[in-house]
Amino acid sequence: MKIKTLIISALMVLSVLTASQADEMEEELHKYSMWMTYYYQKPDPSQAVPAIQTFSKAGAFDDETAHGPMIAFMSILFRDNRPETAEWVLRLEKLPEFHKTIIWEALWLADTPEASECIKEILPKIKDKKRAENYRALFTQSPPDLMTMPLALPEELDMMWAAFSASGDAAYIGRIIDTLEYINSKDPGKTVTGHAAKWSLTANCMHHPKVLEICESEIPLRTGALRTELEEIVRNAKRVKE
Repeated sequence: MKIKTLIISALMVLSVLTASQADEMEEELHKYSMWMTYYYQKPDPSQAVPAIQTFSKAGAFDDETAHGPMIAFMSILFRDNRPETAEWVLRLEKLPEFHKTIIWEALWLADTPEASECIKEILPKIKDKKRAENYRALFTQSPPDLMTMPLALPEELDMMWAAFSASGDAAYIGRIIDTLEYINSKDPGKTVTGHAAKWSLTANCMHHPKVLEICESEIPLRTGALRTELEEIVRNAKRVKE
């Protein structure tokens, strides 16, 4: 999963801390970034709250572009750890309100009875009037399904990587592979997304044996230009690993 945006935002905050504070924060950021990236290998949901608190304190959530992957990641954790949902939300109550929107949207995306109950309690507590109106409207809508939502932007690919990190479900990798067909699109936006998919698949094949295994297993299932792109991804990743 891509965590660069989170880290870059956090490094901007580190620059105003003392040397010892910065070193300690950098250690914590690395620890929780690795926890998030490799969660599927050894799930430890007990680290969810301290990870969110650390990212928030470091300023990683000040950039809204960092929200999507965390929303997807936490939605999976809320879905898979339903008894802990209310407790986690309560422990994250003191986050800045803008940062808490990640939790709110993750609850909405999780779409569990426990998450719905939390949302009912959250709405009356939103301090910013315009934000309250926006979320009241959002929560009346049905959330998208990560398995079927359209993937048109690189940011949406990041959500797929986050969902994979949280679950280890190969279907999310399959969805990223699907967007390789955009590489030859006449739509410039889709072309960018297709190339982003190719880059991220190659990079993650190098660092995650399971991703490489999934990509290899998908080759016989694909045809035409998409299959050619996938074969190149696997070939390049193996060459670098050798």
